Amino acid sequence: MTAQTSLVNDLRSIVGSEHVRRPEEPPAAAPAFIVDGLLPQAIVQPGTYDEVAEVMRYANEASLAVIPCGHGRMPDPGNVPRHYDIALSVARLNQIIEYEPADLTMTCQAGATLGDLHAQLSEAGQMTPFGLADNGACIGALLARNRSHNLQYGSPRDYTIGMRVITAEGLITRAGRNVVKNVAGYDLCKLYVGSLGTLGVIVEASIKLVPLPQARQRVDLEFGKVSDASTFAKEAHGRGLSLSAINLRRHTRKDAETAAIKGAHVLEMEMSGGTVAVQRTHREILQMSATYGAQEFYAPDPPDDPGQAPSPGVDGPLQLEASVLPSFVPDLIDRFQRESLDNWVWWSSPVEGRVDARWNGLGADGEMVRRLRAHAADLGGTLIVTNCSLDLKRRIDVFGDPPPAFDLMRRIKEQFDPKGTLSPGRFVGRL
Repeated sequence: MTAQTSLVNDLRSIVGSEHVRRPEEPPAAAPAFIVDGLLPQAIVQPGTYDEVAEVMRYANEASLAVIPCGHGRMPDPGNVPRHYDIALSVARLNQIIEYEPADLTMTCQAGATLGDLHAQLSEAGQMTPFGLADNGACIGALLARNRSHNLQYGSPRDYTIGMRVITAEGLITRAGRNVVKNVAGYDLCKLYVGSLGTLGVIVEASIKLVPLPQARQRVDLEFGKVSDASTFAKEAHGRGLSLSAINLRRHTRKDAETAAIKGAHVLEMEMSGGTVAVQRTHREILQMSATYGAQEFYAPDPPDDPGQAPSPGVDGPLQLEASVLPSFVPDLIDRFQRESLDNWVWWSSPVEGRVDARWNGLGADGEMVRRLRAHAADLGGTLIVTNCSLDLKRRIDVFGDPPPAFDLMRRIKEQFDPKGTLSPGRFVGRL
């Protein structure tokens, strides 16, 4: 307790008493800062870049472990950290630094949420390329995860042109510039984006913007086979239509007459862009669906999906993300189905080659993970475990076997964070 009190007091001298809390003190919302059953000794919310740098210098010199986070959302996925002392939230760093509508660029702080940004960008008919789905997500978390919700624009890494990052040793560094064309030196933004907070604390980002769509529409189509739905999705995407999202899901429902459980493979297609382009896309999608024998799908209200809720008295869910070549998505889903025991829920992106799945009650089944990972590897893909029991997580690497470039990754980590201050043990190969 004495050591924790000293830590809290030292941090308060840096950022102010009201911005440092013990996890048990309200309104810290401590459960949001738990990482794999571990609570930090302190939760700190710096308000300036200098304060972030000073916190990092203090932690690095004292050999304390820091895990950066957004608005109470911890980075995921990740292995169990070797130790965890400070949760560093960028929630107070939420300002728009510079906005140039004519250049389609914006510089903002890492704690700014998509909702905050789009509220201002929409006035000029613009938006970020990260999608409109998760307005509560902050820019720093999106970049650390490198995850987008918009099929038209690719990943956040492709649209990040500049960053300010605080190193593990407390240096304020800058990568790139707030200009679209910038070829001076190595693009460190590509390195930081997707590093899950293990190489530095992202505090600011310059991003390229895109026009706000004039129209948005959605159509859901039901297919008898996963392979037909996947082929349809790839053909539609290959036509260059105005499709912002193509998701394939397994829906289940009870037959009204027999009470039997029926499954449906539903392709959810979101369209966005110019009004005429969206109308054309919708028209072509319906014309194509007729040749495939697909019908429009209308989900029950409320949806009757027996796979959604975990069964009582069993282990929690096993969740994963698998990636393969798009042409192998039906095969991977078929292999997973044979392992499923009919208690799974899945979602996939047929054109991106990604399958997300959840098995209720199998969170502690290490043999299941081994088999599922083997199926993905056999198809030339990878598999990341995003949720499992804590006991299983201690025994496996959620990212799987280290990749061929692991030695290079290890040397980069040693150069950027020699003392292992940032998220120690969380990344690939427990870096």
